[in-house]
Amino acid sequence: MNSIRHQSNNVHTGVVKNAASAETIIITIVLNNQSQTCESPISVGEIVHGYASNVEGTAVAYNRAILSKSQWSLTHLNDGDSVDIFTLVAGG
Repeated sequence: MNSIRHQSNNVHTGVVKNAASAETIIITIVLNNQSQTCESPISVGEIVHGYASNVEGTAVAYNRAILSKSQWSLTHLNDGDSVDIFTLVAGG
């Protein structure tokens, strides 16, 4: 299982406190068919920007439905959510 780091340089399991002393919860998501842990709250946009260096030509499926780019930063992940990131590749 991989971990996505968010708001912290340390990966934790369970409930942790971040630097601002606010309670943070670790959730498990499925990112491109791989189980990942990350700190919540986290948006689809944060996941995409951490995964793809260039988001031009990138499409996202959130829980098996295409999510428009305008919704990436507004959609926050919950435990068990699925995110698939597709990037166009040019070539022949």
